[in-house]
Amino acid sequence: QGEGARSWRAATHTPTATATFTPVLNPGCLMAVAVGPYAPGQRGGDPISEAQAHQYVDLAPSVARGFRTFGLTNGLEYMIPFGKEIGLTTYAGVFINSEDAQNWSQLDGLRSVAYAVDTAIVGNRAVSNHDVDLAGNLWWADRARDTLVSEGSSAPVTIAEEWQFVRDNVGVIEPHVD
Repeated sequence: QGEGARSWRAATHTPTATATFTPVLNPGCLMAVAVGPYAPGQRGGDPISEAQAHQYVDLAPSVARGFRTFGLTNGLEYMIPFGKEIGLTTYAGVFINSEDAQNWSQLDGLRSVAYAVDTAIVGNRAVSNHDVDLAGNLWWADRARDTLVSEGSSAPVTIAEEWQFVRDNVGVIEPHVD
């Protein structure tokens, strides 16, 4: 989607977030930012409210044209539709690890927001962090694609690993990502 595809609301959007944030970059100068919407005292994986998710997504347009989540459960799934509503490019992070039940929950989250996903990113250095092996990460990437297609979405799917790892394994990875 080009700049012309941005919605009217995005072009006129004024953040309503109450979090302390002082932009140091020009609005929209970054392609995307990673959003970890946790308040002091919270840790990654703690549940967040819909209001808290909106509060942090609301900050993204001040520096970026899009954002990435690090999961799609525990309230993080609220971020994708809201980001799309305010005209941001959405990168849905599908957090995977060695726990199949948790991974299936992530795909359920992806299914629930498929209509608003621009790109699905499966894993967050899951192989580098030894959460899964490469074959497992790619298997989950294929399941993410199946999930999106089943919901009528043609959003591309990719993985998130260090560039050296991708370079060294491009022949194995390439058939599984868009």
